[in-house]
Amino acid sequence: MAGDVDCSDRIYFVDTAIPADRKKRRKNKTHTVFDGDKAFGVRRLTELEDAGEVYIDAMFPQIYEELMELVEKDVKVFLLRDTRMIKRLREENGVEKSDEVDARILSIIPRNHFKQLTIRELRLLQLINMYEKYVRWKKIIRQWAAAYPQTPSRNMLESCILYRASLAAE
Repeated sequence: MAGDVDCSDRIYFVDTAIPADRKKRRKNKTHTVFDGDKAFGVRRLTELEDAGEVYIDAMFPQIYEELMELVEKDVKVFLLRDTRMIKRLREENGVEKSDEVDARILSIIPRNHFKQLTIRELRLLQLINMYEKYVRWKKIIRQWAAAYPQTPSRNMLESCILYRASLAAE
């Protein structure tokens, strides 16, 4: 229809937050979004349903799934290459740090300071994160097994380690 505006090309600038991870102080933490006019909060980046481009300041393992979902919906997601730029611009403009200020600052940073994320990169980062968790988990189990060598669950523990190793080899 003539006169209709295609909103699928909306551009959002997001000061990302580590989502609630059962810590009370982070329970209601939201991502702060600036759309060029106003700032508002969203719990999940996928709530930006009309997004065409999303510019984020940082990426955390807790939001990999959300970012992959956006990219799969053909939303272009851009990551700031150097987060120190936000602090420098904050100091130059004499404003105090806040999530809203950081989201607004993202909107004035030239686009060449952002890197577009691909689904392949996000999947690779997710795999790396899973591997790092596995390595930490394996270390803890081995320490536990060394500390308690005579426990009845020792055989079960060894089979668990072998099973996880076979999964990692696949």
